[in-house]
Amino acid sequence: MRLCGILSLALLGSACSEYSVTKTTDVNTDEPLDGDPDILVDPEKINFGDLEVGEGATLIETVTITNVSTEEEGGTLDINDLRLADDSMPYEISALGSILLPPGAQTTFTVTFAPLSAEEYNTSILIDSNDPDAGTSEVKLLGQGVAPV
Repeated sequence: MRLCGILSLALLGSACSEYSVTKTTDVNTDEPLDGDPDILVDPEKINFGDLEVGEGATLIETVTITNVSTEEEGGTLDINDLRLADDSMPYEISALGSILLPPGAQTTFTVTFAPLSAEEYNTSILIDSNDPDAGTSEVKLLGQGVAPV
């Protein structure tokens, strides 16, 4: 019996040495491991210029978010939050087309400016993501409400 146990250990030990263990998921989240995403936001600044204050007066611009990482080295970009730095400003942000962007993918959202009075309105859109180099990206918003003539 003892010889059988030693022989079993020897066989198991030699069989295991032919294999290696590779971690393919994060032990905390069970998500697949991959490289780092790389966010690109275009444009970085939107100047709506002058817009006459009035019922239904609006201007709309589109912002594109791209994961510019490569398929070989990149990871999925996860957009965690999209918000106005000052939500009292007369800007409205649409929903994103997608919050998870694999390498090379992009999504868009729109920004609507609808001034309430004749004054300057400056703020930013803040975009939180899992890009390790740019955790929060910014799009500056400039607009001027003007009195009707």
